[in-house]
Amino acid sequence: MNTHRLVDDRIILTSRGTLFSGPGGQFRGCLVRCCLLCLACIVLATFPGCVIIPTPEHDLLAGRGEIDESDIAFLEMGKTTREDVLLRFGEPDMVLDEERILAYYWMVSHGYWFVGGYYSGTGGVIPKNYVFMLEFDEEGRLKRFERSGSIFSAAQTRLEKWTPPGAEKPARGSCEIIVIDPIPEAPAQPGTLGRSTRPVRFRVGEFRHLGIDPNLGTLIGHKKAAFGVIVADVRTTRPSIDLVRTCVTAQLEAAGHHLVDRGPDVVVTGEIAEFGVTTSINLVTWDAIGSLDVILEVLNVARTGAKNLRRYQAKHASGTLLGPSKAHFEEVMRACLEDMQRQMACDAELGNLLGGNQAGSHPND
Repeated sequence: MNTHRLVDDRIILTSRGTLFSGPGGQFRGCLVRCCLLCLACIVLATFPGCVIIPTPEHDLLAGRGEIDESDIAFLEMGKTTREDVLLRFGEPDMVLDEERILAYYWMVSHGYWFVGGYYSGTGGVIPKNYVFMLEFDEEGRLKRFERSGSIFSAAQTRLEKWTPPGAEKPARGSCEIIVIDPIPEAPAQPGTLGRSTRPVRFRVGEFRHLGIDPNLGTLIGHKKAAFGVIVADVRTTRPSIDLVRTCVTAQLEAAGHHLVDRGPDVVVTGEIAEFGVTTSINLVTWDAIGSLDVILEVLNVARTGAKNLRRYQAKHASGTLLGPSKAHFEEVMRACLEDMQRQMACDAELGNLLGGNQAGSHPND
């Protein structure tokens, strides 16, 4: 079989054409896909009580829309231009190699899995991810393209085969903005923090975010699809510094200490090493993940300026089937802030720093 024959059979054009070109190709393609899905069923069925229900592709789980083979029938090698593709499919999810390569991504449901039974059972969607990639020559005319889908391999693996050495994904805008307000409804129980010898007067000083670009404002992360494609920005109603300060203040007040502007016994300042969200996609879930890392500096004025550092870290995740929503991002960051408050409440050393001073009484308290 010569090169001309390969091109005529469209073997180098699409993943389906590559594997199943020529007469009877569609039947062989269907047969192989069924065999692969059956193999997945066999593997998963080795787990006790596992049930696999394969279904026709349905429900868009990620991406802006599906691109069927009928949608790409108009493509012609050496004739179709980059502008033709953009007009037909819109802005791509990724642009590589100085805009010579365009990539579109989407994910659909291809079945369901269930493990266990009765009250201990669990289950989820079996996703199938698709990548549609096109490469253009220096004159902007179509050089090659590929539409591939898989329930086994990650889209990143297929994308890397098309990525030129040293090429990086350019920064680009998101499709959506998600705004959350993760402040806990109430502080944690006072715990050790409330067992001080007596309440103290405290002032909350400067809090700063380490290494953050001040131009980002309230941006705390992104909702990402496969191969790192940003589909939404996640922002907070107030800067993260204000959110952390509010939670620290509320927890100290819940322990019986008094917030003052002047004449404090203790001054609390802080550094935020991490405050943000991200996402993770695995075989069956698309998770929202929140992380927090806060360092408090406690200056005891009554003890000749002695300083102490207390560090609180938290990380929480929320699994979803169709992708994290505003509620999921708000849930994980609120859980992180609540975790910080619980750690403060149980921190005996922090309690000693606050309640162990020998300052005189304050009659106006």
